[in-house]
Amino acid sequence: MNLSNILKDPIDILLLLIYVTGVLILVYSAMQFIHGILYKDKTATASGIKTLIISLLLLVPRLSYQHFRIDGSDYEKSVKASLESIALVHDGATASTHEEFKNQMDALSERLTDDAYDVELQTSVENDGSGEYTIRNLSAVKSASGNTDDADIILISTSLDESRDTDFSYAADLSVIEAIAHRLCNYDSSVELRFLVSTDKRQGQDAAGSYIDSLDNKVKERIRCAIDLDMKSLSDYTGLLGYTINGRNNPVSGRLISSVKKMTGQSMDIKQFKDAGYISFHLKDIPSVCLEQATVENSTSARSIEELDIDQIADAAAVIADAILPSVKSDDSELMRELASLDVSDYCAGSFIKDKDHFVTGSSLTEISEAYGTSLVSTGAKDSYGNELYSGKLYILTFDHCSNVVFHVNDGRLLKITIDTQNLPCSQSELSQILNNLFGDSETTEHGHVWTDAGSGASYCILDVSSKEALTDMISGGYCFYIEAAS
Repeated sequence: MNLSNILKDPIDILLLLIYVTGVLILVYSAMQFIHGILYKDKTATASGIKTLIISLLLLVPRLSYQHFRIDGSDYEKSVKASLESIALVHDGATASTHEEFKNQMDALSERLTDDAYDVELQTSVENDGSGEYTIRNLSAVKSASGNTDDADIILISTSLDESRDTDFSYAADLSVIEAIAHRLCNYDSSVELRFLVSTDKRQGQDAAGSYIDSLDNKVKERIRCAIDLDMKSLSDYTGLLGYTINGRNNPVSGRLISSVKKMTGQSMDIKQFKDAGYISFHLKDIPSVCLEQATVENSTSARSIEELDIDQIADAAAVIADAILPSVKSDDSELMRELASLDVSDYCAGSFIKDKDHFVTGSSLTEISEAYGTSLVSTGAKDSYGNELYSGKLYILTFDHCSNVVFHVNDGRLLKITIDTQNLPCSQSELSQILNNLFGDSETTEHGHVWTDAGSGASYCILDVSSKEALTDMISGGYCFYIEAAS
């Protein structure tokens, strides 16, 4: 355990002080022995024996703690070996970035195969209207021991981003994935482990979605959670950040917060972030979290793979491994019990929060779904204007609970979002007061009141149930409430 890791662990600092005391007493014991032997002093010899016993008692606690304690230093060797392998491919590259990504994924697949993982490479060419682009997925699977057909699945993923500033930006991500996989390859696992490395033109969103869609439905149902990884090409230790699609904690993000504290001493809060590959898992009702290396002021970009901060990469590997290790070791882990017993649809709700989200009309159901972070399910019905209706779930305003909502869509464009007023934890008058506090006084209309949030480009409307805008199934609270683009 190196100095940087010692300083992260208050328990080890205390044990280190005890250990140093034991070493000093051991030196004193040796001096007493030598004195007793040279001068045939039985008193000194007896004192040497007593102090030897005391020194051993003081040395044992930290030695035992280090044996059982796992932290970033335990992953450094694997990280270094991985980076050396990545550097060999990188230094020998003469082709385009696309080709280098392919070569790196091919090389990684060989190394993971050597660690007894079942590796599959998927490649497809897509066209988004502006041109063709390539989607690549590398999937490495470690089956669970015992009944593999019913085992829960934990998915760990990262995407290789071609838009980064350096041409080796993927190195830290790959090394974390490989270090975790290498560390866990010899365990008799109670869960199935899946590692996914993706590349596309949208931070892994298309690739992750393509991978999930390629799986058998029974396999999809077994995926209990997903952890996405996003490291930066930095030579500094900058710490870690945690994100979910809606900015709310879920069971796996809670476990990751504990692991960050345990492995690094850092306190980590969960924030909202939607523009990443893990949104594809979230939209499939898989509780997900993104662990990202922080970018801080004056942080320095590495000029080569050799300059990447090894401690930071190793700590990221240790954090993720520590979060899932109880589930690997036991078929009755707290994380798996919690995920199995709860309705995950609330964890996988989207959001429309003041100062965080903007009203996006979109041009397709996929774009709308990703913008709001919720899957859209057709109701088969239309509103009074002939717009198609799709159900979803959103966290809105300052409420701690998500609400059932309906998206009004015409030709792929979102017109408004109606909220089920029965789900809201407040009355109409209380909601009006909340909107007054957030956005100022309302504008009075023929059937109700409108509050405008210029920051999000949205208008919040409370109308009478007699209004043409009202949906029968969404007015159980005694009024109609919807959000639309500000005019």
